[in-house]
Amino acid sequence: MVYNTKKRMGHQGFSLLEVILALSIFSISAVVLSKGFQSSAILNKKSAKLQEATLAASNLMEEVKANSLEELALEFNYPVDENGVSRFDIMNGVDFTKVKEIDRKGNDVVKYEKSGALDNLSKVTSSIISKDGGETWEFQGNKEGEYYFSIVDLKGENYDFDAKISLDASTYHNNSRTGINDQNIPSIDDLNVYEDAFLVQENKINEKVAEYYGGIYESAHEGKNMSEEEIWRHLTRTLTVDVTKSGGMQKVTADYLYQFDDPDLLGCSGKNHTDGECDCYLLDDHIIYDNSESDGTLRSVYLFFQPNYYSVDTGNIRDRILFNNLSNLDLSLYLIKQVETDSITGETVSDLDVKEHNYKMSVDINEIPVATNWTTNVSAFRSATKLRTNLDSNLAALDSITGNRRTENQMALTYRDMRSGNVRQRQGSVAKTITDSNNLADSEAKDRLFTAEVEIYETGEAANKFAGKPLAVLNGSKED
Repeated sequence: MVYNTKKRMGHQGFSLLEVILALSIFSISAVVLSKGFQSSAILNKKSAKLQEATLAASNLMEEVKANSLEELALEFNYPVDENGVSRFDIMNGVDFTKVKEIDRKGNDVVKYEKSGALDNLSKVTSSIISKDGGETWEFQGNKEGEYYFSIVDLKGENYDFDAKISLDASTYHNNSRTGINDQNIPSIDDLNVYEDAFLVQENKINEKVAEYYGGIYESAHEGKNMSEEEIWRHLTRTLTVDVTKSGGMQKVTADYLYQFDDPDLLGCSGKNHTDGECDCYLLDDHIIYDNSESDGTLRSVYLFFQPNYYSVDTGNIRDRILFNNLSNLDLSLYLIKQVETDSITGETVSDLDVKEHNYKMSVDINEIPVATNWTTNVSAFRSATKLRTNLDSNLAALDSITGNRRTENQMALTYRDMRSGNVRQRQGSVAKTITDSNNLADSEAKDRLFTAEVEIYETGEAANKFAGKPLAVLNGSKED
């Protein structure tokens, strides 16, 4: 048998080395291609998650803007009503057992609790105070105007997220309006004659008082005149408010006393100043609340007044308010300065900024507190009277940096325990803490406009106090 051993060009096979080299190249290429496909899949998945997070942020922002600050606070603090029905309707796909209010650092706020006869009211940091699990409640604004809320396991189409909502309801500015939320008087529409006592100082009363004493001076000095400014430099105005309770009956009286400090100028030297023989004292008294013919319960006392801008000396303050709540009723006291206007044009006087800067008023809040040993732990003690006022705020000027009303040192505040034989008192910043003194703008905090920031995180970040980096962030504002 003869074999043809002649090689045929074009029909040659692969050597073992060539096959090994080819397989090696293919393997390397396959690995590279596989990693490329994997990276592409990961990127697509990450992109899909980011898109879903952005959509969740957008939807949540719209829901936030559709609610008032008060509504949001209630739903996050007490998402279930007294009948066990969810009141949380901020967004579909939210487990209402996993929503709550938090503080700036991501910690839980302190809600009201009671154990026996003791409660933690002085330590509550929640923006909603409820003593019955949300059936009845009160919104508690804070001085900073900042509020934070958390949602765990916010459901998306394919992913779950944690969400943080930050609301800023402090004073801010936009292109069309300035000083948004810079509220300096409460709405009179909110007053209820069955629950609120209010006294509005008579229009131009300061001018009328000056005219009255000017007439006495003119009679005593054969036609000579004393200017309104000079008259007021001799006058001390004291508003005394008494809150009393007898059984179920509650009553509030308010008396204005104008006292002229130099009887000789009025021709009163040697005369009796208390029986009407001399007019160094002018009394204007009012009953501003009486529930004897209604079933109302007093909740607030509103005092609207025009400042005595001649009261400028801290050593001799000539504008005073004495508030006597010796029955220790839980109520809010609103002291509201009214902007002074020109008596002829009705416009704000040009030097109001200077007058507001120099103005001084003393405010005494007198009670007989239930706690007889409150001075042993003053920082934890709170009075029955809660003070809300625009004193210490300049009605004519905004701070150039913060945009808030410029702060002044107008109010000399004293809290006094009138228990018989043991009068104790605290003044200044300590008295403000005791009376829970807030700027009057806080009285309308529940209705404030706000800017909002919604942050969407990976699940688990709420438990980590939102320390990680958010997947999506969206900013917006409620301005109507």
